[in-house]
Order: sequence, then C-alpha cells, then structure tokens
Amino acid sequence: MNRINFGGDHANCCPSCKNVVHIKMIVFNNCYYRITGQKTNGKKIKTRWEKIDDRLVIFNNEDSIANWDSLTIESRRLTDPPKEDIF
Repeated sequence: MNRINFGGDHANCCPSCKNVVHIKMIVFNNCYYRITGQKTNGKKIKTRWEKIDDRLVIFNNEDSIANWDSLTIESRRLTDPPKEDIF
C-alpha cells in the first residue's frame, strides 16, 4: 500500500527511489484508492476504496487539495485488494 499526505510538515517520498518528491499531480490506473482527511470547513471525510480498472483518475494538486486542511490518499495494487468495502 502507498500513502501520500498533503499539508503540515510531512515530506512525501517516491516509493521506488525513496527520494523526497513535491507532488503536482496524482494519476491512478489499475488500482484501488481512497481518501481520508478534513476539509477547511471542518468536515471529516473517509471514502470507501474505489477500484480503478483500465482508465485514468487524475488529481491535480493545486485544484484538488485547495479546500483541505489535511488530506491523505492511499492506493493499493489490484493484486492486493483491501478488506474493507469497495466502491
């Protein structure tokens, strides 16, 4: 499982090379993903896992996280399905 955190002092690292990266865009394909966080209006969000087959889901960092105080995006390979509910 991979986890990306936005906000605060947390640094994100590349899962392959382990170097710190500055995320501009996230693209999902052939995986599961879910979002957890708190919006600027105080509303807490935790989505169910969503299965993405052979299509692209794109999050543009500047547009997608502007309304969040904290945001965590998790992803899993299709070969490693989550035990929780899946959309």
